[in-house]
Amino acid sequence: MPPLTEVSQRKLQRRQQSVTPAARQAERSELAERAVAVSRGNPGLQDLIGLRLVYGEQVSADRAEAAVACMEAYLRRGDLPAEPEVRAFLEILALDALLDEAGPSNVALLRAATLFDLPVPEPVTGALAREVGGSVPRLRGLGLLDPYVDLYDPARTALAVNPLAAGRVQPLSDDERPALAAVSVNPLFTTWGGAAGSAQRSGVLDLQLTRLALLADDPAPVAACAADAVGALRSGPAADAFRLGQDAIGLLDRHSHPVPLFLLRQTAGAALTSGDGDAGEALLARAARQAEGGAAQGIGPLDQARVIFEQGRRLIIRGDLENAEQLLKQAKQIFATEGAEREAAVVMGSIADINYRRGNYDEALRIQQEIELPTYEQLGDTRSAAMTWGNIADINYERGDHDEAAELQAKRLQVNKQLGDLDGIATAEWGLAQIDLAREDYQAAFPRLTEAFQIFGRLQRPDGIAIVGSILGQFLMAGGASEDAREVFEQSLAAARKLGRGEMAREIEELIESLPAAGETGSALQRSTRSFG
Repeated sequence: MPPLTEVSQRKLQRRQQSVTPAARQAERSELAERAVAVSRGNPGLQDLIGLRLVYGEQVSADRAEAAVACMEAYLRRGDLPAEPEVRAFLEILALDALLDEAGPSNVALLRAATLFDLPVPEPVTGALAREVGGSVPRLRGLGLLDPYVDLYDPARTALAVNPLAAGRVQPLSDDERPALAAVSVNPLFTTWGGAAGSAQRSGVLDLQLTRLALLADDPAPVAACAADAVGALRSGPAADAFRLGQDAIGLLDRHSHPVPLFLLRQTAGAALTSGDGDAGEALLARAARQAEGGAAQGIGPLDQARVIFEQGRRLIIRGDLENAEQLLKQAKQIFATEGAEREAAVVMGSIADINYRRGNYDEALRIQQEIELPTYEQLGDTRSAAMTWGNIADINYERGDHDEAAELQAKRLQVNKQLGDLDGIATAEWGLAQIDLAREDYQAAFPRLTEAFQIFGRLQRPDGIAIVGSILGQFLMAGGASEDAREVFEQSLAAARKLGRGEMAREIEELIESLPAAGETGSALQRSTRSFG
């Protein structure tokens, strides 16, 4: 049986939490996350370390910490943990004995298979075996390679190193990884559909292929997979997606290989989201020049319209609303002509944003309620519909209709949580916090601000860190938590500077200079919300 998936691990953790007092959960939350990580998907080990030790009523925090730390050391090829129950469990698993039984050639193959982040089809593991020796059936028989359903073809078996066993073998060196990637990337690329299979391949598979191809310095898989790989990473820290896109473009340029327009666009978007405006605009400009080639360079009207749209969005952020509107109307016309209904609605959403920024709330609402929402609902695009609810809520908030705004933001938050959309969750929490602040309900606002700030921090989103942190820091300052306030303000200040928001940065600097004195919570927070929102 393969290890538990991440989803199953979380379900097991929730079952553990259901029988654990809330106070103990809060006290040991960080330790519980480490317990899930060191269990490596083994349900028995997760129950032992998580439920019986970390959450155990009769187990001290020091003993629980020691058990988790010893397991972390064990997975770094250390000694068996001193904690008797954990030690006994691992002795029953007998990982070291199994590795000894496997022998040097099979351990070499096991180490080579740690190159992959995902289970890979058996023929790919076989290609590694031909390179380094060892036997795939032998490792399967010993339980050191676990079987999974292949993520590209569910009728096929894929293999991955047992996560606990992976922690007991010597990690691959920086010299070994490129050579092994060169051996495996093309067999894996072919098995997962090659260039023709991109439409059937998920972003997570493209990400695996792109990382291998970058290691192997192989342009063909990079050209086919990198754009969707960058897209897959954009749901997390945008800076990571930007770096991957940069690396992919650099490799293709170095090999004089054409850079796909979609890769330029995705990387530009990641750069702009991460706060690197100069790099993002340079990539957008390169995409625009490439799009001008049109059919002669294999670029159709839809791709040209997508570049025009992204240029228009960038002009909105820079405050050039007139030129932005012209570009967006041009893009909308192309999308409508080509029958791209959803993309035409997305462009209209940006035109609604221009009207919102101009104070034309009636026209913004008309577009959102009569064009955007019906299109997204008809297409079943719940994420875009939820984002539109948030935009409508912003207008209601500006008009002072806090009840309607709160209802829409709560509706958006629920959908974002169902989708696992962290950026949407943080944005909805921030929107609800603003309503709480307007109502002077600071007790309700504080946890929302805290969650939004933490999520934006995890995603490394400088706009969210800057704006939400400037408000959260004032809460902490007003509560006398000066050091915590300083830490939050400094993160907020760094983000504001990265975005080039000079006025915001100066206001945050003034707040830092006022520490440790606490100010008037209500009026200070309301002034900042108007200033930054």
